[in-house]
Amino acid sequence: IRKGATGIEAEFDTYLKGVDGKGFYERLPGGYMKPVDLESDIASTPGLDVVTTLDVNFQDIAESALRGQVSKTQARYGSVVLMEIETGEVKAIANLTRHTDAGGQVYFSDDINYAVTSGTDPGSTFKLASMLAMLEKSDLKPTDHAVTCNGVIRHNNVGFTCSHSHGDLTVQEVFEKSCNIGIYALMKRTFGFGRSDDFYAYLQKFYLDKPTGFQLRGEPAPLIKNAASKTFSSTTIPWMAIGYESRITPMQMLAFYNAVANGGYWVQPLLVKEIRSGNT
Repeated sequence: IRKGATGIEAEFDTYLKGVDGKGFYERLPGGYMKPVDLESDIASTPGLDVVTTLDVNFQDIAESALRGQVSKTQARYGSVVLMEIETGEVKAIANLTRHTDAGGQVYFSDDINYAVTSGTDPGSTFKLASMLAMLEKSDLKPTDHAVTCNGVIRHNNVGFTCSHSHGDLTVQEVFEKSCNIGIYALMKRTFGFGRSDDFYAYLQKFYLDKPTGFQLRGEPAPLIKNAASKTFSSTTIPWMAIGYESRITPMQMLAFYNAVANGGYWVQPLLVKEIRSGNT
């Protein structure tokens, strides 16, 4: 049996492959094999069973929904992870890359585990971390007036924009409407843009600067900038606060969201929950 290159087959190959046996046989005419010395034979040892947390029904739904969305949006790739809140058990994980063959026919392949191995700018999903840091640091209340969003402002002669003008927004509405300019204004008021030490300290508390330690290989460390980073600049904090100038995998971001849903308790994502003999 060939060792798997990725996934469970690669990570747990030591347990799955078992141990080959050995025996001595005499080849007879007609292709028959005659045992020579049974006492010297070494019996093979079967591999162990790896028990995952996956739910086949959820997995089918996730793969089907992902295929539909990647096709509809013509995305280059997509990823879906479904995780149980209290236990961290992954119930479904699907990754698809969109390809086009020489004849122009679109097809999909599960060739890269984007959820685990591919860090990228998290975009607006990061605003939850920014908002939580600001609420913990300051005396902001959800009903406080936060900003009057006109759709665009200038930061150090660089345009900082929203999808459209939101008008007057409270702190809660800034998050509900995912207002970039609202996050900018609140971050400037709470942390300032000169250094990132205080903000970075909160991101550390949220475990956003560390790998999850997931059971499949290839997980990179997140890129969360601080004042010591070589590429830290006057634009880093405002852009990082809305999900740019950083790099986080889907699994790492999911673990953070899961901690929020879990009442503030961070749990490690889990895919394999048991390794056992097939006879038990």
